Amino acid sequence: MSGSLVAAGVLSVACAFAPTWEAFLALRAGGGLALAVLPAVALAYLRDAVRDDAHGRANALYISGTALGGAVGRLAPLPSRPSAAGSS
Repeated sequence: MSGSLVAAGVLSVACAFAPTWEAFLALRAGGGLALAVLPAVALAYLRDAVRDDAHGRANALYISGTALGGAVGRLAPLPSRPSAAGSS
């Protein structure tokens, strides 16, 4: 799992230095593939770490937690945005 995150981070930083649009797209695709490994490995780890009768619940908790975290991460900054109604 950590290898996936390191690879995605390195590829994301490399995007800032991409000399062409094609290189940028290739680096972003590589980063996406690297990040795609993370949930698969995490669910495989859960399979080994959790009792068989709790496996489905653990998978559901992991998946719903990542979805909720993604939503909160996008919505939490909204109250700190300046209001468009007060601008002229």
